[in-house]
Amino acid sequence: MKLLLAGETFAATTSVAAGGDVLTSATWVNGATAFNAALAAEGIAVTQIGGDRCAAEFPYDLDALAEYQAVVISDVGALTLLVTPEARAGRIGVNRLEVLKAYVEGGGGLMLAGGYMGFQGMFGTARFHDTPVEDILPVRCLPFSDGLEVPQGLQPSILSGVASDPCRCRGSVAADPRHEQTRFQARRLVPASGDLPVSRHRLAAAGGS
Repeated sequence: MKLLLAGETFAATTSVAAGGDVLTSATWVNGATAFNAALAAEGIAVTQIGGDRCAAEFPYDLDALAEYQAVVISDVGALTLLVTPEARAGRIGVNRLEVLKAYVEGGGGLMLAGGYMGFQGMFGTARFHDTPVEDILPVRCLPFSDGLEVPQGLQPSILSGVASDPCRCRGSVAADPRHEQTRFQARRLVPASGDLPVSRHRLAAAGGS
């Protein structure tokens, strides 16, 4: 199996003021190293296009996407895929969100991962609401900021009567499932502490084919 991962690279610039002097440093991080290694161990070949390269290198057509059985988009907003180098130069071009929709409708798999730039995104900056990608998700993206910071921790419950992972989530993405009965994982969030009220929000692990 071959999988295309778009995103999960991050560049940061840090400035430190010491008296009247300012020192600036830059770092670059690949957040998918463990993910890629785990899939490789299962015989899944991952091709990663970092977030800083997606605007120029993410596939423009179905022929290029057909090489992969599934696509994962993680922490890459809609505008990064929409505003191609051609668009920045003022030329008419392809809408890659429409290409992704056609890819899934043709049998390809898609996972839209959460994060500050997933679904609608923190502060609404990911902007997948009301796009062709939202059309093929099992959830509807909220039309506003959907990031949920939960420092007290959340215990995601998957199915009634099935033991869930003991790890605690400290944040999630809110989205509305399209159907009450869905084969995708639209998971209700249960607080880790029993004295806290149950959240009405949903944690959505989205995919489709």
